[in-house]
Amino acid sequence: MVDINENFLSLGKSYLFQRIAEKKTAFLQKHPEADLLDLGIGDTTLAPPKVAIEALIRAGNQMLDSPIGYGPSTGYLFLKEAICNEYYKPLVSSSLSKTTSYAPSSDEVFISDGAKSDTALLENLFAKESKICVCDPVYPVYVDSNALAGRLDPGYENAIYAQCTEENGFTPKPPSSAKEPVADIIYLCSPHNPTGIAFSYEALKKWVDYALEHKSVIIFDAAYSAFVTDPSIPKSIYEVENAEKVAIECGSFSKGASFTGLRCAWCVIPQSVIRSGKSLNALWNQYKSITSNGVSYPIQKAAEALFTPEGKCAIEENAKSYMASAQKLHSGLKNLNWKVFEKPSAPYVWCKSPVPLSSWELFDLLLEKAHIIATPGSGFGKSGEGYIRFSAFAKPSAIDKALVRLSQLYQEA
Repeated sequence: MVDINENFLSLGKSYLFQRIAEKKTAFLQKHPEADLLDLGIGDTTLAPPKVAIEALIRAGNQMLDSPIGYGPSTGYLFLKEAICNEYYKPLVSSSLSKTTSYAPSSDEVFISDGAKSDTALLENLFAKESKICVCDPVYPVYVDSNALAGRLDPGYENAIYAQCTEENGFTPKPPSSAKEPVADIIYLCSPHNPTGIAFSYEALKKWVDYALEHKSVIIFDAAYSAFVTDPSIPKSIYEVENAEKVAIECGSFSKGASFTGLRCAWCVIPQSVIRSGKSLNALWNQYKSITSNGVSYPIQKAAEALFTPEGKCAIEENAKSYMASAQKLHSGLKNLNWKVFEKPSAPYVWCKSPVPLSSWELFDLLLEKAHIIATPGSGFGKSGEGYIRFSAFAKPSAIDKALVRLSQLYQEA
């Protein structure tokens, strides 16, 4: 009889959002009439840009006359070049670095179905003995994928945790080499999921310098870069000097372009990231050719259209709308004496209730008394205990309703 992969046994009972979905289903079965407001998962509610959908339809119609089969496993050149020319090159021209920053070439860009997939699978490039470092609280995929690889023990106690706390403004510094083991693989997300707080140039440079010193590799999740408007906040880690020697960057169309249902993203692996004498770019190219037939042609044509003037404008307007909701939610919670922190750089509000409760106790209270779903902070790690995350990706009407219900919450509790 075949044995299972025992690494599955080191995972928690269920993925955070799976557990939330189970609680939501149970609640609705008990209260089918409830008007449930979902401010939990960061799913988009605005439509993808019209120009992208039009390109998708054209590509589908094109395949009626000229069927297109397997595409390149690493993505079509037309989309790679659009990412290089329309996304990265403008960042170089306005770089925050005092020296010339780096823009990738098309052979350093890999197209995928999502940043979640990339951040989960990139661990395959590294030895099982590699030590990982994550921010705490953390997007669960970073740790769960390494647990599946056998790199983490049950409870994930052997990972290095960079604490995101109120004291450090939720932007942690690299580990102290004198006190902790060296981090081989570092996962950073900016703007950060779940807190919505972004790394400044100076804060991010400390991590790049650490990686340069210790020959670490940074996996940088830039899925929320579309929401960054502050010129002091890098959209890409490659705006930091020498980051191309140590960093892999994962970008996504999901949030800014509402591609959560269409699925398209990219990662950049510079040719200059060499470990054990091997190019990580070449290894990932080989990995993709073995494991993937790539993202479909119509979806990649839709993504290419996002780099037209119409597409860029639509993404900017979508981002403004979501961030306006985040600001309304942030201000509303503050007025209700919730403990909120600096204005987020992504459509999330990370906060504490006026009444001390554990994260899951607060989740249950919001669900049962206010009919609101949020995400318990402890689901993202130990440092998230006592916090809860509200998503501002919900429709503005849902944000308004939620604030009304929250104003009544503790009167009824």
